Amino acid sequence: MDFFDHENPTPAARTKDYRNVFVIQAALLTTALLLADILHMLHVSEFKTLHHSVYLVLGGTYFYLLWDLLKNFLKSRIVIASLFFYIMLMLTAVFILQNPFFTWVSNPVPGLIIVHAGLIAIEVLAIVSVFRDVFSPKNITKNNLWGAVSLFLMMTISFASFYDLLNLIAPGSFGFPLEPGFRTYSESLYCSLVAIGGGTPSYSSPTLLVRNVVALEGIVGNLYLVVLIGRILGRVSND
Repeated sequence: MDFFDHENPTPAARTKDYRNVFVIQAALLTTALLLADILHMLHVSEFKTLHHSVYLVLGGTYFYLLWDLLKNFLKSRIVIASLFFYIMLMLTAVFILQNPFFTWVSNPVPGLIIVHAGLIAIEVLAIVSVFRDVFSPKNITKNNLWGAVSLFLMMTISFASFYDLLNLIAPGSFGFPLEPGFRTYSESLYCSLVAIGGGTPSYSSPTLLVRNVVALEGIVGNLYLVVLIGRILGRVSND
């Protein structure tokens, strides 16, 4: 099969696709929230460079896997190929703007705003496609369950991208200054994880927009779990 052809994977292959996405999501979240502090605690020299390099590799892998997953749902070879080159263009821009070894752009903020907006579009497309697959009118299988788990984290990461975009457009949206780039995105992931779980991020003076988006994300997260539980209890298969 050609690299850009539409795929019709078996249920086992689709389950593997969802599982791979989940593994990368978990690694990305762990890297964002813990790795920098662990490396700093262990007194690793140039820990920021190592942390940012791992971040870039995991982020690039995540969006490649999203594209590979979308091949299951997009039937046009032209659309699939165009989406691939679009993602590669966005990731190349990220590498230039946030290179962990060299400073190529003195002010990366305008470029990061464009890139984040472009990547959010890919994330939304993936969420819609996976949601339709997971909640399609068929029996529950392992494919649906792995898809449901990865979908939950897709929403978390997508909201984080939106928080990051807000902080790039309006610095200090969380109520305190953050360095644009990896630092802002790590904080955005923390905010999104807490919010989608129904909690309240520990910010004393966020902007009204951030506060309201946090509330909205909490509602979305809880509604998703309610719908998912109802789906599982309503139609369970032994497949």
